[in-house]
Amino acid sequence: MSADQLRILILHNTYLHKGGEDTVVANEVACLKKNGYTVFYKEFSNESFQKRGFASFLFPVSIIFNWYSFFEVLFFLRKHKITVLHAHNIFYKATPAIFWAAKWQGAKTILTIHNYRLFCLNATFFRNNQLCFDCLNQPHFKSGLKNKCFKKAIGLP
Repeated sequence: MSADQLRILILHNTYLHKGGEDTVVANEVACLKKNGYTVFYKEFSNESFQKRGFASFLFPVSIIFNWYSFFEVLFFLRKHKITVLHAHNIFYKATPAIFWAAKWQGAKTILTIHNYRLFCLNATFFRNNQLCFDCLNQPHFKSGLKNKCFKKAIGLP
């Protein structure tokens, strides 16, 4: 497939504070456009997870599969005839749901991993200032939940 046939969606889920991932994404979009690719950019934000309310009760489920993200990406892919979805960060809002949307639309997918969030609840493989691989070596995150490694075990900020 040549550059003029590819229609690329760069999808990024931003954290509350800007960081290196945001710079990498911006540079990639600029580089692809400069080289003649048709590039779209879609951003999800974790800002809404700071708010308390009814939606905060749905948080544990919505970080696994977010139906809103699924349909939003599905319709975006369909509308713009996207052939490649490149996700840079899918945590909290985008979720793996975006890959199901891409599959339904027949788009190829790429995931760039910038941290260890998929394998460690605090994304660093550290707990109490020591290396910890409990969640990596188990088929679940029970240790991370028990030790409150992620936002005080889903209690948030």
